[in-house]
Amino acid sequence: MRPDVLMVDIEGGEAKLFNGVDLTGVRCVVVELHQLLTGLAGVADCFSATATVGFAYDPMGSNGPIVTFRRR
Repeated sequence: MRPDVLMVDIEGGEAKLFNGVDLTGVRCVVVELHQLLTGLAGVADCFSATATVGFAYDPMGSNGPIVTFRRR
């Protein structure tokens, strides 16, 4: 098996999870954001870190706190 979708629900840990992580082979990341735990700064960190490793926000796959990032 070679999974290529990562689903993340780690109760606030998403703010720092993607810093320096190797996502080679991953085409899509689905994250549940926990703004009450991370604040808006944590949400911004998640978006920034995923962009740094080659992903872009996909509004068509997102709904409320569930956000989807696809490889650019």
